[in-house]
Amino acid sequence: MNPIPTSRFFALQLVTILLIFQSHQFVANNTGHKSTDLVTQTCEKTAYKDLCIKTLKSHPASGHAVNVKRFASVIMNAASDHAINMSTRIEEMLNKTTDSTIQECFSDCSEYYVDATDQLEDSLAALDTNGYKDVKTWLQAAIADVESCQSGFKEQSGHNSTLASENERFSQLCHIALEITNHLAKT
Repeated sequence: MNPIPTSRFFALQLVTILLIFQSHQFVANNTGHKSTDLVTQTCEKTAYKDLCIKTLKSHPASGHAVNVKRFASVIMNAASDHAINMSTRIEEMLNKTTDSTIQECFSDCSEYYVDATDQLEDSLAALDTNGYKDVKTWLQAAIADVESCQSGFKEQSGHNSTLASENERFSQLCHIALEITNHLAKT
């Protein structure tokens, strides 16, 4: 029996390694493609499609998600992170202003965002147990809290909310989660 020449042996190993690499690459590409398609399909059903897609694609867990329930969780976590950041920002603004009317608005908003964060935690817990009715209740309460924050500024004549765009973003994230949850409840 003649042994395989060394150069042929290495060439054969190289071809085998390349084939294995290509098959892994094929699987990785197709899995990512399916995930991207599911993101697009899910976000198409929401009123804020672009924000939905941007949020899901920027979150590492979405790339491995293979179901819509995971997307709802990712969006709720993004809303919760936003609420926590807003609470910090509001506290900083509250400490900087000397206008008592604005201080009152910021103080109220701070409480509303703390409540909204708690409601998002309750939403996530309900989502884990497929309690979609409870998820919807808690998400609607979180949206109402931020709307109350915004209306507090509107009620003060001559004062515009410096939080308007951030309040809107939070509300949009919650609406996306609500729409995804509504879809889950129907399936």
